Amino acid sequence: MNQAILMLKVIFYSLLVLITLTFGCNEYHSLVNRELATNVKRDTLLLDLRFGMTQREFFTHCWELNKEGIVKEGATYSTVHFQIEKFGKKYDVNFYPVFYEGRIVGLPVEYSYTVFSPWNSDYSLDLLFEEIMNIYRSDYGDDFLKIESKERIAYVRVDGNRRISIFNNINRNNVTALYFDLSSEKNSEK
Repeated sequence: MNQAILMLKVIFYSLLVLITLTFGCNEYHSLVNRELATNVKRDTLLLDLRFGMTQREFFTHCWELNKEGIVKEGATYSTVHFQIEKFGKKYDVNFYPVFYEGRIVGLPVEYSYTVFSPWNSDYSLDLLFEEIMNIYRSDYGDDFLKIESKERIAYVRVDGNRRISIFNNINRNNVTALYFDLSSEKNSEK
């Protein structure tokens, strides 16, 4: 799991640099400060997970979801896996939270097609990205910021303490949605 945490940190800091370069340090920090100043707590994630859950609560919750047949062991037994069906397609969803001081502060969620073939345009990475963005816009609203660089395009939404960043992961042929608790980041910087 340490490798997954390291990967999340690399992704997080890469996105932070991308956001900072695109919007300027002051603009991004103003947005974060403005949202944090609202004192709105957005702690809900997916499948009734939430920021601040302890590791024990997380494992107990996932155990219950597993008994109900909603989730199962994911890739290499290091993630939680479930499937969703939208747009007439099935998607594999894998996740495992990032814990800081024993509590959930981040949740990288990886989406991929259950059936994938690189030669079929109906299952391209670009189309997957578009479909996942449509799901997130439907769930969270249309106010995602588009951030572009030479390497990638990401969409970011800050809502209270919750930031959601969505981007293609071409090395893993999936789309990653990264939930992050900005209030925990602020506390850990002190």
